[in-house]
Amino acid sequence: MAKAICGLEGLNFEQKLREYQRSTQTDIVWQDPTHDYQADADALLSEAEAKKAKEVFEKGEGELDYVPRDKQLMHEKQYKVYYDEGKRPWDAYLTKVDLKNGPHGDYVFYKLQMLHDTNRDLYVVLTRYGRIGELGMNQRTPFNDVEEAKKEFSTIFKQKSGNEWETARDEFESKPKKYNLVEVHYTNVKHTDYLAPIDYDNCAKSENQLDRRVEDVIELISNVTMYQKAIKNCRIDTDIMPVSGLKKETIEKAK
Repeated sequence: MAKAICGLEGLNFEQKLREYQRSTQTDIVWQDPTHDYQADADALLSEAEAKKAKEVFEKGEGELDYVPRDKQLMHEKQYKVYYDEGKRPWDAYLTKVDLKNGPHGDYVFYKLQMLHDTNRDLYVVLTRYGRIGELGMNQRTPFNDVEEAKKEFSTIFKQKSGNEWETARDEFESKPKKYNLVEVHYTNVKHTDYLAPIDYDNCAKSENQLDRRVEDVIELISNVTMYQKAIKNCRIDTDIMPVSGLKKETIEKAK
């Protein structure tokens, strides 16, 4: 990622790394941070989500619509992801990675969604599967009865993951040779809903001005467009790996 960012900025990654290593001072004593930036960020995001919920999450007679339908149905607007009584979406993204299995190994995904066809008043269980990074194959199974559709969804989920759907969303247990559930936090809130663009040219200057190199770093890491370009440059499919939707706990667990 660092190389991709340097490439976008027209910088030489190896040269910048050497300059950083030469300029690093090991005798600096860093003070403990006085602000809990994580708590501040969580509070700001929660406030933005609560505000957006009134505008986007609830439509009509309490209809929820914040989980995107699968890319195979992007142009078929009559399909809506189904939500249960607890307002939880019936949507699951599973992956299985096992490099020891076969000559090419397992590097596959399995997308599972239950949708409501509002035109025909049918419930559809959609599955899409294949190698990660590819569109894969898909299948749609329609049902007249919502309970039958739920049963089909739950059966497929258990076959693929070894977990019960009703409990897996709160406590998922990895099983040998089975798919793992990717925890994704869906939201209709965009960064522009809670972050205003920074006008660096007209920012108030303090008496103790920062070194220009420090200002450059701050400007770089706060540039959302730069991250978007870097992700695209790395050829990351954000539908397969929705970076902005991954929970912090998921990333920490992956470490």
